[in-house]
Amino acid sequence: MQPFYQGSAFAAKTYGEMINLMYRGSDFRPLPPYSLDMTKFGGEFDEGTYYILSLTGTTMSIRSGSDITTFTVSVSNYPKLIYVGAFVMDPSLQSVWLYALVQLSLSAPFMGSHGVV
Repeated sequence: MQPFYQGSAFAAKTYGEMINLMYRGSDFRPLPPYSLDMTKFGGEFDEGTYYILSLTGTTMSIRSGSDITTFTVSVSNYPKLIYVGAFVMDPSLQSVWLYALVQLSLSAPFMGSHGVV
């Protein structure tokens, strides 16, 4: 098991030591995606058009190159998070997955420090 290092412990690591920044431990549970049921929208989207989705609470925004539409959806598991997704409309499309947009407030290391070139 790889420990999650504090800043000072991380800074003390030797040059070239590999650290898996994606490892989160065996008890990590990722945020579940939100599934948007596309069968409820029959014919409202243009086939072959690229759409970008954003869900905040119960407000869904769908943007294409020419239009922005908003509507209300059922409450997501985490209403304080923003979910995002995208799709190209195809008549066989049954659902679209939206994933939680997670912001990390970490500053990047300075150039020339800790092996950053």
